[in-house]
Amino acid sequence: MVNKSGLIMVSHGEGTLRQFCQAGIFLHRGQAHWFDDIEDALQAYRSSIQTAMRLAGATPDAVAAVSEPKKRGRNVKS
Repeated sequence: MVNKSGLIMVSHGEGTLRQFCQAGIFLHRGQAHWFDDIEDALQAYRSSIQTAMRLAGATPDAVAAVSEPKKRGRNVKS
């Protein structure tokens, strides 16, 4: 493998994962779930969080807030 490298990154920072990863592994209930697309892995993670929140009795607004990732960044003037 020429010009190839690998990295295992563990993060809850979606922006960081999008920046550095193309694929993802989501660990859930002791099982590793492989996703070829990082967006699919992130969606599975958010879905599991929403389910846990519903089971814990969170308000619908709180659960809905998890469905969309937070857009973080800074304004850069050109």
